[in-house]
Amino acid sequence: GIFLQLVVIRWHACLFPVISFYKNFSLLSCLAGLGAGYALAGNRHIPLLLTPILLGVQIILFTLLAGTGQEELLSILRVEPITSQLSMGLFATINPFPLTALYLFLLVNFALTFLAFLPLGQTCGLLLDSVEALKSYSWNLIGSLLGVAAMFCLSGLWTSPTVWFAMAFILLAPFLGATKVSLYSGSLIGLISLVFLAWPTAGDKLQLTSPYQQLEMKSL
Repeated sequence: GIFLQLVVIRWHACLFPVISFYKNFSLLSCLAGLGAGYALAGNRHIPLLLTPILLGVQIILFTLLAGTGQEELLSILRVEPITSQLSMGLFATINPFPLTALYLFLLVNFALTFLAFLPLGQTCGLLLDSVEALKSYSWNLIGSLLGVAAMFCLSGLWTSPTVWFAMAFILLAPFLGATKVSLYSGSLIGLISLVFLAWPTAGDKLQLTSPYQQLEMKSL
């Protein structure tokens, strides 16, 4: 859960300037989904297959949006939604259209992320409830540390979001269910999502994912 959370936060920031300056937005949507899932651990089981499905929808939708090449459309995602002294590459506006479009985009982003993490949080809660409280806390802490360490190593190696999501889908696979349908469906959705992630969207620019941010270079 923590590993996937870090993956989504970094990926959102790589795609859209507005989120790169407000990473807490992605953090809150991930935590809200995980927390709600934990709270529903004792309720009717939500299929974990929904997590790769909703992540796949988000990946395909946002990759297509980022790769449109339409500057007028993409400029909406460079609007400053909060008045501040330093915009850091974003521009402030009082025009209601770009602000409305931006808030709508952020709402869809939040909803898709929240819903994707909901079944994952419930699955974690069910697994932790199956063992004694102290052991479940220990496993939760160990898993969190391993997730942070894994993302730290992948970022340090300058790997791309395609690699991050590939590892996330692999880690999800054993928990998708005992039926072959769930496993095959999840694998197919993951594969399609990875194809979209690997698809070049920067035109003639070279994209590199540094340990901190995605960089774009264009030869003069």
